[in-house]
Amino acid sequence: MKIVATQKMAFSDRFIPRIKNGMKKHTVRKSKQTVGKTIPFYDAYGVIPFDEKRITAIQDIVIDIDNGNMVTILSVKIDGNQLPYATIKEFVANDGFDSVDDFIQFFKAYGKHYEGKLIHWTDKRY
Repeated sequence: MKIVATQKMAFSDRFIPRIKNGMKKHTVRKSKQTVGKTIPFYDAYGVIPFDEKRITAIQDIVIDIDNGNMVTILSVKIDGNQLPYATIKEFVANDGFDSVDDFIQFFKAYGKHYEGKLIHWTDKRY
C-alpha cells in the first residue's frame, strides 16, 4: 500500500489572523494545487495547523516589478489580463497585504518577474 502525504500550505505569522478573519481570500504560490481539494494551513514552519480551506479556483498570475529611476512600476496579470491599478489595490488587500508598497516589497524578494498560481478558497475572482 502506498501512503500519500497530505499537501499543506505554510503561511507567515502576519497572514494567519487575516486568513482566520476572512480578509485574505487567496494566495500566490508556485506549488500545484487541485480545485476541490481541502488543504490544511500551517504556520510558517509547517508545524502548527491553524485552519483548512477547500480550493475553489486556480488562476495563472504574472507579477512584474520594474524599479525605474524615480518610481516603481507594478504589473499584475491574471489569466493573461492586465489588472488596472484600482483592481491591483483590491487584489493586494484580498491577498492579505497592508498596501501596494507592502506587496511590492514582499515580491521583490522573488526578483523582477514572478509566474505562479493564484489559489482561491472563496468565490472572489479577477
